[in-house]
Amino acid sequence: MGKLRDTVCGLLLALLMAIMVPISADAVSAQPPGNPPYKIVVVKRGDCLWNIAKKHCPNRNVREVVNEMYKLNNIGKYIYPGQQLKVPIDNPAAARPTPAASRGLIGREFVCIATAYTHTGNRTATMTWPQERRTIAVDPTVIPLRSKVYVSCDTWPSINGVYIAEDTGGLIKGYKIDLFMNSRDQAILWGRRVVKVRILE
Repeated sequence: MGKLRDTVCGLLLALLMAIMVPISADAVSAQPPGNPPYKIVVVKRGDCLWNIAKKHCPNRNVREVVNEMYKLNNIGKYIYPGQQLKVPIDNPAAARPTPAASRGLIGREFVCIATAYTHTGNRTATMTWPQERRTIAVDPTVIPLRSKVYVSCDTWPSINGVYIAEDTGGLIKGYKIDLFMNSRDQAILWGRRVVKVRILE
């Protein structure tokens, strides 16, 4: 009797597995074909599709991301705060080369005249707030904006380090840069000095 029960149980189990396998396969194949991987983003007040795409997929073409969002979400012309949207995953591998890289400037080194400036109450040309030991103003025709550079000065070595070309200035033309400093007194003390600049990226 026990052997019969075991045999029946074994047959039922085998039959159940045979039924479940095609069901599982059908469930996978039923997924919408061609949909890109995505994450869920909650819409905030003031958001629009363009800004959401630009924020969450900075390395991709914004228009393409918006088109994918239309395909992923059943949305019309407007979106609303609190709404959950499927947003495609960013692709860091698709990052566009920096202006410095595209112009073949990576690794280039040259001598500049450096002045200094301090708080003006305004954002930089790249819409950041200036920061000491990070922000420099440049001539974009020489050093592209947003480039990372290494600045060194023999007469004031404490400023040596990596900076970002975030700002411009009316008097900053050619091989000149302007270092941002928190203190007006320090900026005056700096005056005009010779520095070496090497473009990193």
